[in-house]
Amino acid sequence: MFYGGAYFALAFGPWTEASQVSVITNVGLLPIAAASVWMLWRTARHPANGLRTRRAWLLLSFAFLAVASGDLSWVYVENMRGEDPSASLINLFYIAFYPLALAGLLVFPKGLRGTLDRVKFGADCLTVTLGGATLIWHFVLRPGLSTGDRTAGLMETLLTVSQPVGDMLVLFGIATVLL
Repeated sequence: MFYGGAYFALAFGPWTEASQVSVITNVGLLPIAAASVWMLWRTARHPANGLRTRRAWLLLSFAFLAVASGDLSWVYVENMRGEDPSASLINLFYIAFYPLALAGLLVFPKGLRGTLDRVKFGADCLTVTLGGATLIWHFVLRPGLSTGDRTAGLMETLLTVSQPVGDMLVLFGIATVLL
């Protein structure tokens, strides 16, 4: 809580110059990313967890390692080289998060279920996923794809589509763990 308050105060306080906001917001995320990877990796290595649970936590640590690598690369390109990284290959680190996180979530052990429980589980997951997909389509994908900008490059189009779709896949993975 202290870190979040200090981060917000440094990044958006009246004493912060506009030229410093990018550096503070980018560099300020690195300790959180590193701590996340470290804690997930430590959880994956804990001997009290079963093999499937350790594998799930390890995949999640790789997912967050991909995000941390993207954050570190973003700092280098934007703040050290002075270039715009928004449509660069750095985004592949962020996109790699989605399949790794989904795999980690789906690997978690599941309780034994009968046929009726599996049908209810499938219906619940389908409801959550379709509801989320409808919202993402209506508010993110449709407006982003129907802007009429045919000059957008392959990377920009890939980012426009992959991140909301990846969010839906992770939502599906979370629903399977929670339900």
